[in-house]
Amino acid sequence: MLSPRVIDAIARRYRHRDIRRSLLEELRELRVRLAMLAARVAFRNATVTREFVKWQMPILSDYHGFYADPKVTEMLAKAAEMTDAQLQAASVLLRKPGRALGLKKFDAPFLEAHLSDLHLFPIEFERRARELSARLKMLNEDVDQAWYFFTKTFDASLSSENLEIIRGNLEETCSAVGPRAKDLADGITQIIELADHHQGRAA
Repeated sequence: MLSPRVIDAIARRYRHRDIRRSLLEELRELRVRLAMLAARVAFRNATVTREFVKWQMPILSDYHGFYADPKVTEMLAKAAEMTDAQLQAASVLLRKPGRALGLKKFDAPFLEAHLSDLHLFPIEFERRARELSARLKMLNEDVDQAWYFFTKTFDASLSSENLEIIRGNLEETCSAVGPRAKDLADGITQIIELADHHQGRAA
C-alpha cells in the first residue's frame, strides 16, 4: 500500500503535467497576439526591419491555434527577403493616416487562475511567470491610457493647442506599446524554453 507521501508526490506530478500543458498552450497563443501587435506598431511607425521580421517568423510557425494564418506566414517569408529600406517604404505606402491602431487588452486567464500552483515548477520558471503576469498588467495600463487619449481627440471643448498635445500623447503611448509587446513575447519564449528544458531533464 502506498504511503500518503508517495500518493501526494504522484498527484503533484500529474497536476504539474496538466497545468504545464494548458499554460504553455495559453502562452503560445498570447505570444502570437503580442507579436502581431508589435508588428502592427512597427509597420504603422515605419520602423520594421528584416531583423524584426525574422524574429516574428518562428513565433508564428510554432503556433497552430486559432490565430494561425498561412497567408501571414507566407507574407513574412516574402518580407524577410526585403531590405530594411524596402520594408519601411512599404510601411509608409500602406499606412492610412488617422486610422486608429485598435489596441485591445491582453489577458492570461489560466496563468492568473494558477498563480498559486506555480510552486510546482522550478523557481526560475515561477519567477518569470509571475513577472509576465505583472508586466502584462502594465501593458494593459498603456492600452487604457491610449484609449483615454483617443477618446479625448473627439472632445470639442479642447483648444487646438490642447488637442495637439493630446494627439502627441496618443502617438507616444501607441508607439511605446509595440516594444513592450515585443519584450513580453520574448519573455514568453524564455518561459517556454525553461519548461522544455526542465521537461527534457525530467524525461
